[in-house]
Amino acid sequence: MLEVTINGEKLQVENGVTLKDLLQRKGLLTPTVTTILNGRVLSPKEYSVVLKPGDVIDTASYLEGG
Repeated sequence: MLEVTINGEKLQVENGVTLKDLLQRKGLLTPTVTTILNGRVLSPKEYSVVLKPGDVIDTASYLEGG
């Protein structure tokens, strides 16, 4: 197990878990959510990255409209 932080919440996740796995579990894998890993904005193509101890994930959602 390793500890990561997502949106300020510390979580224990199993070794080998990907960012995509975690986002799916938290219900954050949607087109309207932007994901930031350790201060870097990621494209969905990069979500297959395996998380490491101490990683910090932040998400921001946006709404479309006019």
